[in-house]
Amino acid sequence: VEGVETQMVGRDAELRRLQASLSETIVDGTARSVTVVGDAGVGKSRLLYEFEDWLRLQPTEVRLLKARADQQHSGDPHFVIRDLLFSRFGIAEDDHGTIARAKLTAGLRELAPSTGSRETGLIENLVGIETGSSPEGATADASALREQMRTALATFLSRAADVMPVVVLLEDLHWADPSSLEMIDSLPIRSADSSLFILQLTRPILFESGSLPAPPTSSRIDLAPLGEAATRELVEEVLQNVTDVPTVVADELSALADGNPFFVEELIKVMIDDKTIVVDGDEWTLDLDRLDRNRPPSTITGVLQARLDHLSQAERAVLHKAA
Repeated sequence: VEGVETQMVGRDAELRRLQASLSETIVDGTARSVTVVGDAGVGKSRLLYEFEDWLRLQPTEVRLLKARADQQHSGDPHFVIRDLLFSRFGIAEDDHGTIARAKLTAGLRELAPSTGSRETGLIENLVGIETGSSPEGATADASALREQMRTALATFLSRAADVMPVVVLLEDLHWADPSSLEMIDSLPIRSADSSLFILQLTRPILFESGSLPAPPTSSRIDLAPLGEAATRELVEEVLQNVTDVPTVVADELSALADGNPFFVEELIKVMIDDKTIVVDGDEWTLDLDRLDRNRPPSTITGVLQARLDHLSQAERAVLHKAA
């Protein structure tokens, strides 16, 4: 919510598990992956934010690689791996093949100086950089070529992790393409003897197809909805600028949110939009008379509709055309 900086609520145990897993990876030099599973709005991204914030404060420096899957590219082979390397090495989607290749080569050798031309060529092929020729030593058999490319990526990450621990952060894997999932799933095994840590965020739908079977060094953290006390704490945290929030109001918002942090925030945004909460700098006022007339929506759909209703006609027209 704009103008409010909140503390994370109700996820301390999960954060400690992530911290411990990374620490074990660094100490014993064994690759690990942790998959955080939770429904939309339950707090996966906030947990990741807090983990990254903690990482920046640690004395041990790590190499950070990040990617996010999206529905638009869920059918594009190896899109998540492409996003992982493109974002790390500053490669733009419209870069000419020669420029993209130079950036990739420089980036691979910066993280793992011993990366050879053969691995580089295979990774170029993997992420779809056009070079006009086949990678050095590549096979014509499609299945064997995929195996070579997976081995090349794992070799690069292992070598990079030998120089400095590597942390890979992957969001929205429920939208990932099957080839990316297969490759990500194999990395903890292929790069087993290295300080490689992979943190994956996904919704439960990913496991309905049986994706991501767990290797021995992998673990899973399920994020349940916040409990009643934690939800109430979050409501009070977001409403920290309101003096003396009536108990009945905090109770009603907590009950409506049903343990979903996103819902808590969106409910309060609706109250700001309709002037039930009047924002004046750091001083917020709750208009109880207006609250009686404008009851908060009871569903996420209702919340989103209420927020859309407060937009101007021109803004709604743009959203309509975009949708």
